[in-house]
Amino acid sequence: MGEQKEKKKSDKSMKSRIWDFCTTVFYGLISILGLGFIVFHIYHAWGIAGLIVVPSLIALGCFMDSMAIILLTVPIFYPLIQSVGIDPIWFGILVVRVTEMGLITPPVGLNLYVIQGVSNVPMGRIFSGVIPFILCDVLHVVILLSFPIISLWLPGMM
Repeated sequence: MGEQKEKKKSDKSMKSRIWDFCTTVFYGLISILGLGFIVFHIYHAWGIAGLIVVPSLIALGCFMDSMAIILLTVPIFYPLIQSVGIDPIWFGILVVRVTEMGLITPPVGLNLYVIQGVSNVPMGRIFSGVIPFILCDVLHVVILLSFPIISLWLPGMM
């Protein structure tokens, strides 16, 4: 029985390493081919630079690890937010916050499956238990979007 658990842990670790490798390769391709600038010009021309960031990060957070999301999206979104005049520190705070929010969003939030694996609680119960946290996260993101000075006050004091 112990060998099966070790094999499962080893398989998960290997899958994680493969995913990180693929993310790194994809990031390199985005940089080499200049895909970030192509997407930047498309979004900038459409005038939706600021509107696409939050939903994209939440959607990706449902399926991917937070580090992979950050490595994939920041090279694309950073020129967008710079062109619109958004503070990079505020953008970094928003990216981390929204990415972590996506990790607990059902039905595919990766952290929910970690909780289920550790606690052996049925997924339906975990999904219903995470709803108040998601609502609080949505409120927090709305506050960050409405009042960016909240997240910029402390860095501004330095």
